Amino acid sequence: FPNISLTTVYRTLETFEKHGLISVVNQLYSAARYDADLTPHHHIVCVECKKIEDVFDSSMNQ
Repeated sequence: FPNISLTTVYRTLETFEKHGLISVVNQLYSAARYDADLTPHHHIVCVECKKIEDVFDSSMNQ
């Protein structure tokens, strides 16, 4: 959809978040990141490439 406006994209993301369809990942950098996996988990971020990976480890919750 090359002609979609950024305002529409941002409003859609806000609506998805409001309805619990996505969650905002901690914004360590300037761009907002969203996660559609709503199961309890943590994230690890590569300091070089900024890639975010999911980490599923229940021992981290203690």
